[in-house]
Amino acid sequence: MEHIERLNLSIIIVNYRSWGHLQTALDALLPDFPFHDWEIIVVDNESEPYLFNKFKSRFPKISFIANPINGGYAFGANLGAAQAKGEHLIFMNPDVIVNCNDVVNLMAEKKQLSDVALLTPKQIDSKGRVQKIYDVFPDLLNHFRTVKGLMRILKPEKYPNPRANIRTVIYPDWVCGSFLLISRKDFDTIDGWSEDYWLYAEDIDLCRRARNLQLRAACTPKVTIVHMHGGSSRSSENITALSKLEVIISKNVFAQRHSKGLRLLLNQFIIVFVNLPILLLAAILNIVTLQSIRAFRLRGYIFSELMLYYMNAIKSAIWLSPRALANKSERS
Repeated sequence: MEHIERLNLSIIIVNYRSWGHLQTALDALLPDFPFHDWEIIVVDNESEPYLFNKFKSRFPKISFIANPINGGYAFGANLGAAQAKGEHLIFMNPDVIVNCNDVVNLMAEKKQLSDVALLTPKQIDSKGRVQKIYDVFPDLLNHFRTVKGLMRILKPEKYPNPRANIRTVIYPDWVCGSFLLISRKDFDTIDGWSEDYWLYAEDIDLCRRARNLQLRAACTPKVTIVHMHGGSSRSSENITALSKLEVIISKNVFAQRHSKGLRLLLNQFIIVFVNLPILLLAAILNIVTLQSIRAFRLRGYIFSELMLYYMNAIKSAIWLSPRALANKSERS
């Protein structure tokens, strides 16, 4: 049997045409990086050979994995985890800025929080604004922002404000996967990231399955990192539209995976009711008020793709994203 040298930590970054952000992230992370005990793995989705080889030459101590297809975040993260040697794993977006001291402090905090399986630090953007990195599981009426806002007033302990500048450790339903620390043991127990999701909500699903196994998620204010947001999801108009589409599709996938019977039907109805009429109305208003053609085109694309998605889902009883389905069939 091949002996695998174990390390303390593996940092896994899934990259998709975010080389500029990745460069900034590595520049911040690499000073004083203890390669004798930690490693960095970069999984490049739909790899661009020139830039991939350029970065591989520039950072010879980092493991780069070229993925010829864009299999989505979960697929890339699992690919990196399969190669990882660390007893602990950090999944990190390429548009996150963090240094080694932050990582050390986060690991020390998790050691103190012995009952926590998934831990994320407080995140701010480049202007110092607190970012949303946790919330309640999407279900029934909390799909509506107004209802969720009211519940945050009535039951703040169960519905914490995800934009709050937290002062103590909190234990929400789910935490964001943009910078997530988890042990290898717990990651394997949960069975990794679900590849039923192509983009978005895979972190919510991970936390849901962890909760089912009595494993807790937490957010700590003792470490603060910078998340620039939109490294790949906002790189072009087409990618922006596709990202917004996948947000909605992923809500349907989550409902299918974690609801049953009448609750599932109600969840699906609410998701459709919340999104399709609003998209159609917004697209019409763009034309009537002579607003941006770009906005009309974006909303029109999302609306038409959603209609096609729902028709195919109802017909086949398969609610996965077409891109997740294509990825699964390509590998089967």
